[in-house]
Amino acid sequence: MLTIGVRGHDVATDVSLETLAEAIEKTEINYIQFALGISMPEFASEAVISPGLGSQIKQIFENKAITIAILSCYINLIHPDEEIRQQLLNKFKAYIRNASTFGAKIVATETGGVDAEIHYTEKNYTEEAYQKVLSSVKQLTAEAEKNGIIIGIEPGINHPIHSLELTERLLKEADSSNMGIILDPTNLIRWNTFEHYNEILAEAFQRFGKRIVALHVKDFIVQDKRIIPAAIGTGKLNVRDTIQQLEGLKPGIFTIFEETQGSQIESAYQLVKKALGNQK
Repeated sequence: MLTIGVRGHDVATDVSLETLAEAIEKTEINYIQFALGISMPEFASEAVISPGLGSQIKQIFENKAITIAILSCYINLIHPDEEIRQQLLNKFKAYIRNASTFGAKIVATETGGVDAEIHYTEKNYTEEAYQKVLSSVKQLTAEAEKNGIIIGIEPGINHPIHSLELTERLLKEADSSNMGIILDPTNLIRWNTFEHYNEILAEAFQRFGKRIVALHVKDFIVQDKRIIPAAIGTGKLNVRDTIQQLEGLKPGIFTIFEETQGSQIESAYQLVKKALGNQK
């Protein structure tokens, strides 16, 4: 069965870690993607993160049978200010060095954008932007290889790595077994391609399925020629077909709910369990 997880901050925010762990326990989901910068921003800097902090947080969650599957460190890999970019890369390296103390084997990020504030722009789609991503990724994979950690790169149309073709190219040219892909098909569809969601998912696994280390699953609606993320079960996503497709492609893979919060988590989890049950 797929290894289902949630983002910690989708369960609760502005609460203690103990309260967060109790809230996650009630969902009956045992794996999380943990964003220190959202759940505990005062402890998220390079200067503060440490093995002791990671060990304490890991223990709080383990007391409730919860595992940190993925540690989030979403940064702009190609920030236009080179000094800031290097500071961000150094922060990510600190997360790599400490990830195992949190119990995580994957540290996740998207690839950023040519502007300081990340948004959709086709300026991200240049060869220059790609080469900057590659350079940053190579810095990070060198650190990951020293520490036995996987860098989870998440492609999306708002970023330089915006297609399956470029994702495949990055995997080849980064040339590191410590780089994997966190795949979220919703981040790769457009208003006029959303009907091909499951085909995109299948093609991704055909191209680089061995390197996909986790999935993000969220629903979506189409509005004003835009894809608007939504809670699972509230939009156009065929949840049953998608979950069954994932189970057939890579059973056991971390499958993290996104844009699904509070009471929506229970209904989404029931949909997923029903879809998996329908296969038997």
